[in-house]
Amino acid sequence: HSFIVIQHIKPKLGERIFENLINHLREKGIGALHITYDHPGSFAAVFRFKLYRTFPFIYSLRNFVLNKKKEPLIPIYTYDLNRIFDILYSNGCHKCVVRFSEHGHKGVLIIFEKKAEKLY
Repeated sequence: HSFIVIQHIKPKLGERIFENLINHLREKGIGALHITYDHPGSFAAVFRFKLYRTFPFIYSLRNFVLNKKKEPLIPIYTYDLNRIFDILYSNGCHKCVVRFSEHGHKGVLIIFEKKAEKLY
């Protein structure tokens, strides 16, 4: 189970972690994963956050100017839903329930079962 956590991990690494967790899931085991797939902010807000993430010293300068010296930058990454569903499908997790979430970013909670079965 992971809720509002994996979005703070770069997608390439997060996908590997997710696939590794599924590989350790037993037959008929159930998992739940929450991921973000879109940032609904303005173009300027998205650009500014990417700038802070790429050049952390700019974020530190911002904090200094705003007198928020100890405020950490907590990155939020979006994931490709096609890739996530491909990982599930490729690892025998064919039964899935999807629930949308909204917490400043668009997200989904995917509840899945690992079960070998024919799809056709």
